[in-house]
Amino acid sequence: MLALTGLLLAAMSALPPQTAGGAGERDPYTRGEPQAMQRAGYRSFGPFRLFRDVTSAKVDEALGDVGLHWIETEHFRIGCSLGAMRPSGSRERKALAAELETLRERLPGVPRRPSRVDPWLRAHLWAARAERTYERFAALACPDPERDARRIDSQRSYVLLLFGDAAQVGRFRDAFLGEGLSGEAFRWSIPVGRVELYATHGAAPAYLDSELALRCNVTYALTRNLLDGYRGHTFPVPAWLSVGLGHLLAREISPRYDYFAEDRDYGPDDVRVWDWAPRVRARVSHGMARSGRALAAPFDDADFSYADHMTAWSRVDHLVSTDPAGFARFVHALKAPFGPDEEPITVEALHQRHWQALREAFGWTPEEWDRAWRAWVLATYPRR
Repeated sequence: MLALTGLLLAAMSALPPQTAGGAGERDPYTRGEPQAMQRAGYRSFGPFRLFRDVTSAKVDEALGDVGLHWIETEHFRIGCSLGAMRPSGSRERKALAAELETLRERLPGVPRRPSRVDPWLRAHLWAARAERTYERFAALACPDPERDARRIDSQRSYVLLLFGDAAQVGRFRDAFLGEGLSGEAFRWSIPVGRVELYATHGAAPAYLDSELALRCNVTYALTRNLLDGYRGHTFPVPAWLSVGLGHLLAREISPRYDYFAEDRDYGPDDVRVWDWAPRVRARVSHGMARSGRALAAPFDDADFSYADHMTAWSRVDHLVSTDPAGFARFVHALKAPFGPDEEPITVEALHQRHWQALREAFGWTPEEWDRAWRAWVLATYPRR
């Protein structure tokens, strides 16, 4: 499932934090103790405001007893009603074991190798995953991560809602977002309240037996939300950058589970369709890859083909691998706010900003970028 983007006017303000656990029970890993919460990097277990006048308590009331667990971290406000999970397969177990070992540094009571991941522990894992996505985005997109990391959301809030099934998503959507939005997963930008929201659920066929697939999907969406919010969400960026950067971070988790596009999703029986590097190389070799100008034209990825998703990932892979500092300069310049004398912001102005930022960061014209990327693909990606 991929994200649909929309706009909604809202206001945002924080409620006083409370340390009581969500879903009618106290978190067993911190017990709501201030020192344990601080060590874990948590501000609150709710109630807190999500957007407009919607609070975690109102969502609990509207959805009923679905087992929502609320966690407010440094950068995210998270609601999770995913049920207990048992990892299946060696890849899933290995990935989970590594995550739990890292989580134990902040939550010592977490078991090393549980046979069953209970709902609270699963919520804690998602809180850690969201923060890791934030840190990785800051490292890639900010010219000086230590200086600029807080600027990503100094005036913006990021909300992540992970529901147990599609019915919960629908009830939340209908109760709080109104008409004009559909789908079982969606990204939603709330400009006045400066909120970037992503909601999805874990009961889709692609995720029933794979936490890794769900991790890739959520990482992809959160990365795109972080890019939207970086330096303010006042104008769109060309879709290739958002899509490509989302896939880059998702594929760092597992390329085997990140190959979704509008017309396909992860399937456990797929064989090597996830192996994008040789596929991109073949398209470049046969002159089938879209030019940079064509790829950068749309601001919406709704019409992106599967090949466009692969190409967008490869374009970002190329820039990050060639000059990580240059990529950060490119994103930073691209997202710079327009001045009052530059308004109204037109499509032509946005494209001009894009190519100017690329030239300042890498010294390339669009045609020079094409040549550099194609040469890099042929020299770097394997034939098979």
